[in-house]
Amino acid sequence: MKKVLYFLTIALMMGSVLVSCKKDNNTKKSSDTGEETVYTPAVTIDGNTSEWSSLSTTKATIPSNSTYNTLTSMDVYADEYFVFVRLQGVTNATTKIQGEEFTGDYTKFLPLDIFINADGKDETGAAYWAWTVAGGAPAGVNYMLQSAAFISEGAVGDLSDIGMFEYGGEDGTDEWNWVDTGVTGFAKAAGTVSANKFDIELSLLRAQVDGLRGTNIRLGFLVECDEWQVVGMLPQGEPTVEDSADYTGNVAMLSVTLPELGK
Repeated sequence: MKKVLYFLTIALMMGSVLVSCKKDNNTKKSSDTGEETVYTPAVTIDGNTSEWSSLSTTKATIPSNSTYNTLTSMDVYADEYFVFVRLQGVTNATTKIQGEEFTGDYTKFLPLDIFINADGKDETGAAYWAWTVAGGAPAGVNYMLQSAAFISEGAVGDLSDIGMFEYGGEDGTDEWNWVDTGVTGFAKAAGTVSANKFDIELSLLRAQVDGLRGTNIRLGFLVECDEWQVVGMLPQGEPTVEDSADYTGNVAMLSVTLPELGK
């Protein structure tokens, strides 16, 4: 990543019923009867990922010769209120990029960036290097969600620090120009971290994240080491040059179809 945007705030809204995924925290009215019915999410953000095996998810995994190998797989599932994500990976990987090795204990510090193409257009937003579109041009990214404490000091962060940034530069350029929207309290995470691997599930409240309100989006995920060097990427293509960070022309962002936003 050419430049670094370090974002760390305390979001007091994380205790609100809107973000919590307990089954009795959200209700909706039946349009036919006017009676209130209980919304029950398919995923409860409690660190127990067993329910994911029964879901039909949009999935990405790393190639066998990956060098960005800290993230190994991701699953995305969405309903009318939330986008749910499961991220799995390793905490002791050695990442070799452009001849330089990055080896670390990623249980200590592992930030997370989530990039969103919200409008389905290749030419709008930042021209971001990690993913491409037809013809090999960089993918267009409209929003970035960033947490500096995805994993910290051996534990999963609750994402209370996550911020939402909108691209403020000229469409189709790669300048590092992300504008803080000030929106917080829209995410929650839980999971397990060991000396060798992690398995983390998270939820994003669609009504509070501009980029998740539509029905057709594209997503990309990055994690970084303590030097703010990318060490994990999904989706991820085959490297074009050995030990290179050049993945241009290899893989698109993950395309996800969402239900209509709930009221």
